[in-house]
Amino acid sequence: MHILFFGEIAGGVGILIGCGGLLFAKLSRSWPSTKGLVVASLVDGGFDSSFSSGSRMSFGYSEWARIAYEYSVGGRTYTRSQVYGGLDFAWSSMLPGLSGAAETVRALPLDAEVDVFYWPAFPGVACLRPGRFAGGIVLVSASIIIFCICWFKNHA
Repeated sequence: MHILFFGEIAGGVGILIGCGGLLFAKLSRSWPSTKGLVVASLVDGGFDSSFSSGSRMSFGYSEWARIAYEYSVGGRTYTRSQVYGGLDFAWSSMLPGLSGAAETVRALPLDAEVDVFYWPAFPGVACLRPGRFAGGIVLVSASIIIFCICWFKNHA
């Protein structure tokens, strides 16, 4: 019963985070843009693992794009790493090179000039690809399912 209560809490937190991502995605679609420069662009990855009873347990390979860019607004220079306007989950695959990370790095090479979309009220908040709703929709949907299952089992 207590485990189900934590499922309700986790589902509720997921819903809040997902809704925040959806709001960020919606807001980013109307932000102004400025020119920026990619200052870092590489694929990073490794095996996810944990240690249990002194032995290593591997859970698979994950890789992600590490992108950083600089831009200026109002005479001040900012450095950001958020590519998508919305929730940006790490790319995963069981084998190196089969994720979207390499494609992102090819699209955003080092020293490339890019359009940076920034929040006018807080110019330090920016992204390169505004309006990404998929991550927020997936997180909210999964969190609602988890919350409902735990709530119904806990209160039945």
